[in-house]
Amino acid sequence: MTIPDLVTWLKQRTALSILTQEVLQNLAPKLEERILPANQTLVLANTPPAGLYILRSGRIESNTEDWQAVGLLPGAVINLQALLLNKPVEQTLITLNECQFWFVSASEFRALVEHYPEITQAFSQQLAEEVE
Repeated sequence: MTIPDLVTWLKQRTALSILTQEVLQNLAPKLEERILPANQTLVLANTPPAGLYILRSGRIESNTEDWQAVGLLPGAVINLQALLLNKPVEQTLITLNECQFWFVSASEFRALVEHYPEITQAFSQQLAEEVE
């Protein structure tokens, strides 16, 4: 997928759509494609996030503390809150089938956030609106 196509996909199908075109154009080249088979742990609860994952295809299940499964579908942005708040991942995520992701390491994502503070501002504003 070309960078312009990836930016369009992010804009149309993910929570990252609230970010500016400039931010997405700088994020897109940093995204590395990864594939994980079924029944694999993507992230483990109570650990620091390895990076930001964006689910391109496949299905993921998360387990909350009360063991209610939550399904994630293509377009899901994984670890965003943990990275922005600099805290551990809250849920363990397991692939239900083969999943394709785009991944950017925690250090690269944090460098992007440092360069573009509007990333944090955009998601802070969105959270405030949801709470309201």
